[in-house]
Amino acid sequence: MATTQLRQRMLHDLSYSSLTDADAKKLKLQPMSPEDMAKVSTSSPLALPACYEIPYLSFTGQPTGFSRYKLLEPIVTKKGSIRYWQPPKSAPKLYIPALLDWQKVVEKADLEVWVTEGEKKAAALCKLGVPCVAVSGVWAWTSKRLQQAVLPEFKVLGSEHRPFVLCFDSDVESNPHIKGALAAMAIEIERSWLVAATTTA
Repeated sequence: MATTQLRQRMLHDLSYSSLTDADAKKLKLQPMSPEDMAKVSTSSPLALPACYEIPYLSFTGQPTGFSRYKLLEPIVTKKGSIRYWQPPKSAPKLYIPALLDWQKVVEKADLEVWVTEGEKKAAALCKLGVPCVAVSGVWAWTSKRLQQAVLPEFKVLGSEHRPFVLCFDSDVESNPHIKGALAAMAIEIERSWLVAATTTA
């Protein structure tokens, strides 16, 4: 599939979140053909369709080496639809959209930061000037395998003066799974700051 056509399909998908070509360039998003994905997903049993790569960047805008991929056509399995793909067994990361000066956000310890689920939502809010980071799933703020109670990026943002707005999908009140994940995240973020303050005091 021609790169131009793939890019247009990517931009069409992004338009639902009010994101433009200029935003895509700042976020370093890249269209990927099925052939490109076959090279990336050698350890996956799935034949992946055309996607676009969402690279995860640091607070300084540098690549972390981790990416997720938004499928332009969902894959339907017995367990449900797959709309995003990432390398199997890869550890969760915090998505930091490169549409704001995050160094200034980090330095201003009393500035409110939003946390949502999904990269496009976070990018859309950042475009409006609202500092917002994203987790890739409702429990993707923690990693038992890496023994991380909360992702280390939260500790960079953490401060006793920092207000956080935790904002997942609109069904949070009616979905016990999402509501439980949100409550647990709030507890662990606060606990991580208390431990850090005790350790450095």
